[in-house]
Amino acid sequence: MNTVDYPDVAVGTDRTANALERIATALERQAVVEEQKFLAQMPSEHAAFNAANPPTTNAAGRELQPWDLPPSPAGVAVAQPYQAPVATTTIHTPAPWQCPVHHTVKVVPAGISKRTGASYDAFLSCTERDCQQKPPR
Repeated sequence: MNTVDYPDVAVGTDRTANALERIATALERQAVVEEQKFLAQMPSEHAAFNAANPPTTNAAGRELQPWDLPPSPAGVAVAQPYQAPVATTTIHTPAPWQCPVHHTVKVVPAGISKRTGASYDAFLSCTERDCQQKPPR
């Protein structure tokens, strides 16, 4: 790069503004040249992303999938194939048993009987205190 010596310039004059403008223009030109050099050195492995008509099948004759292509260079957006939305439903299963009289149910957790000391499994019961209804065995 060639250097040019500029005469001393007084601050605040038109000559100063012109000199600064010439320096800015030269720096912009140099930035463009450096950018072009950098882009010319990019690896050719990304050519598939820049091709007008990218291939649709691979060497085995199978249709190309997004994971078959090399990774895209940083900052380059790659279009993804359309994926139709999947319908989801929530299945509400009713409680396995409800009291036929009061139409309520509660789960009594497993525990140990205070009276006998025997352990028992969790079970379903009516929420009303003296209800004698029980689920079928």
